[in-house]
Amino acid sequence: MISRFKPGESGNPKGRRPGATNKIARPVKEQLSDFLNDKIQELPEIWKKLTPRDKANFIKDLIPYYVARLQSIQVGIEFEQMSTDQLDYIINILLNKDEKH
Repeated sequence: MISRFKPGESGNPKGRRPGATNKIARPVKEQLSDFLNDKIQELPEIWKKLTPRDKANFIKDLIPYYVARLQSIQVGIEFEQMSTDQLDYIINILLNKDEKH
């Protein structure tokens, strides 16, 4: 099928509005939610039968849905290119911060 739009363009240049859901996924999400709500009562009995490793994996798998995921950041500081005054300033901040705790 030939599209009337060029690659990278669409009929809606602003894109989907925030919060718009995928129409196909909505019924599947509702069915999954119903299933989980029905089966949640079975978890204590299932939990008793799990090995310690399986319990740890179960918790590990659920944590991302309960706790916000943190992203690591990398900071590149070129100490060799800093002046003595700049280095002294950083040292003083670190020393004073340590005294406050």
